Amino acid sequence: MLTAIIHKKGGGNFKMKKGFLFFLSMVMAFSIWGAFGASAANAAAKTKEQVYLERARDLQRSTFAGIKTKAQAYALMEKGFTTEFTRKFVNYYYKSKGFNAKGELIYSVPPSDDMSYAQTGFCWNKKCLKGKTKYPSVKYTTRGGNLFVTISQYQYNELSGNHVYTVKMTKTKDSKEPLRVHSIQRKYD
Repeated sequence: MLTAIIHKKGGGNFKMKKGFLFFLSMVMAFSIWGAFGASAANAAAKTKEQVYLERARDLQRSTFAGIKTKAQAYALMEKGFTTEFTRKFVNYYYKSKGFNAKGELIYSVPPSDDMSYAQTGFCWNKKCLKGKTKYPSVKYTTRGGNLFVTISQYQYNELSGNHVYTVKMTKTKDSKEPLRVHSIQRKYD
């Protein structure tokens, strides 16, 4: 039977059993991994722009699933997109599917390769920065007290085509709301 003797402060010996030693070794291993491994895996903390873009992307993707009314789509997207962008998005992608039990017109998004108003994402870490793809550029401007943020990245993609992918976000003056996407653009070579 494996035991360890640890000297307590003030004299006496203290015996530990094999199971407890294993437990302590695992706690130490996970502590070390947390201090070094986890930080290496998440190389840097996400910027606020990344957080806003990811939230908007997740909101937008949730609208693609299932059948919804236009009111439901607007309610889902209002937290991450401007009303004008949402109107364009819904009119472009949503196709009517009939009426629900309440008599409301319902819509769905048919499968498509067209990404005109869809947010596809930026490459923020070194692992995906291959070829001619560069780190995204972030530009802040203020007009009339409103904040505008433009994030652009040249994306090298042999299948869909090389392009500059740009997402523009805005925040109105004195608003407690987060940045909202108001434009998605792709300019192909």
